[in-house]
Amino acid sequence: MTMTVTGTTSLGTVDPTDVCIDSTNAYFYVTTAFGGTVKQIRTSDMTVTDTAVIGVSIYVYGVCISSDDAYLYVSNFTDNTVEQITVSSMTVTGTASLGASHGPNGVCISSDDAYVYVTNDTANTVEQIRTSDMTVTGTASVGATHVPRRVCIDSTNAYLYVVCRTANTVEQIRTSDMTVTGTASVGTSPYGVCISSDDAYVYVTNNSVDTVEQITVSSMTVTGTASLGASHGPRGICIDSTDAYLYVGNYTANTVEQITVSSMTVTDTVSLGANHNPYGVCIDSTNAYVYVANYIAGTVEQISTGVSYGPTWVSPADTADATPGTDALVWTSSAYALNARFQLQIASDSGFSSGLTTYDSDSASGFEYWDGAAWQSFGSGRMPSAKTGNNVRFTATSGFSGTKYRRVRQTRL
Repeated sequence: MTMTVTGTTSLGTVDPTDVCIDSTNAYFYVTTAFGGTVKQIRTSDMTVTDTAVIGVSIYVYGVCISSDDAYLYVSNFTDNTVEQITVSSMTVTGTASLGASHGPNGVCISSDDAYVYVTNDTANTVEQIRTSDMTVTGTASVGATHVPRRVCIDSTNAYLYVVCRTANTVEQIRTSDMTVTGTASVGTSPYGVCISSDDAYVYVTNNSVDTVEQITVSSMTVTGTASLGASHGPRGICIDSTDAYLYVGNYTANTVEQITVSSMTVTDTVSLGANHNPYGVCIDSTNAYVYVANYIAGTVEQISTGVSYGPTWVSPADTADATPGTDALVWTSSAYALNARFQLQIASDSGFSSGLTTYDSDSASGFEYWDGAAWQSFGSGRMPSAKTGNNVRFTATSGFSGTKYRRVRQTRL
């Protein structure tokens, strides 16, 4: 596998900072720190298709998107607000006022889209904002001079994880009452943070000591470290949907690095060029592309991860001669994520251009996983935690008979 730059968009001297991508992987969004805007960029050709204007000489930093792709939420550092942007028109349609001298920075959104959370690096607080009316409904104080920067939320919406840059900690905050419930001590000047899909691990970049640390959530202790090398300056970080790889933007080294989670070692690197200074990073739901905001270069880049998540067919071989309702297609993979969704495509030719039928584990019956003793139904369409190994099978009641070609796609629900 080899990471390669596959697309670049120039935004000008606006200092792009943070990025997020929609659920369809069709568009991603980037904040321009000193441009006062949010850019919508089409992934297929890396073209800017729309712009939301927050204001002239406005510093905008963090950005996140609702699960239905209808709204963006952006931290407005200058005005001490969080702005709600309606994606269909790319206009500001709601504002939450935080108060003077708050300095909002990182943002994240709950999976039910009910609340947005923002770190205030001047006020040393984290605030909960109800999205229905953009009202502040809770505040957590992380400590004087902690300087909270980036934030992520677990899949149950129960806990936040906040990087405190000056305190050199990651704070765990219970969302039900906005109380700090745990603290992990990490390296110097932590910056970016992300969480695994099973909520077991949090990962943090340590900007001044050139490391990425793995924190076990159950104990809030560091249980793994990846050393990146001198003068890397890691900032943004994201994790793929299988929890197999991390991707880190190195501000000083002008690189994006891939870290294999199982060993916490760097396994691939792509160089972006001098004076790019990558900042925020995100990954699409297929794990095929990473998007990075280059702060000084004024560009955003699309990077192919080069990772193959394709299945290994157990039964039958590469083409299927299966009897509906009797024979099953069985496959395995090196990395299946919890909460993964599968789409099995069957076609009458190798190019998937004729006779194409798609079965989706979210809607079609017939998908099963191996629990170590027997095959069990997916039920909700998600890869369950009870799985043993990585065997999945599908038996259709109709639709494939004779010689067929097939492929499997895995996405996050």
